[in-house]
Amino acid sequence: MFRKIFGWFILSILVFMVLNILYRRYQQKRHFELVNAVIVRVGTKMEKSGDWDVEYKFNTKSGKEVNASEGFMIYYDKRQGLIGRVIPCAYYKEDSSRSELLIYKQTWEQHGLRYPDSLSWVKEYFKEIIYSY
Repeated sequence: MFRKIFGWFILSILVFMVLNILYRRYQQKRHFELVNAVIVRVGTKMEKSGDWDVEYKFNTKSGKEVNASEGFMIYYDKRQGLIGRVIPCAYYKEDSSRSELLIYKQTWEQHGLRYPDSLSWVKEYFKEIIYSY
């Protein structure tokens, strides 16, 4: 009797996990678009946070060019090597001015995606961040 209840419990947890993954991917596709962005400038260092202002541009799926910026912790001596690099970017379908570069593994996971091996090069430019949930 106990084994049967335990088996159903484990099965229900697995079903919940699969449904959760599918729902997150659905939400991501419903609200976000993924495109490639090109870094055009690494600007000044922000005093309070210590982040460098990274300016980038991307084209939306409809062809509109968007310029954006975001703060990142970058190794000082490597910052100029980022100019011209292509990095995946997620933007809101309803408001393309709201975007973020997908640099860290945690950011990919928040969108329900797996971090690609092809982005391993970013570790030499961007300092690793630790998220606390």
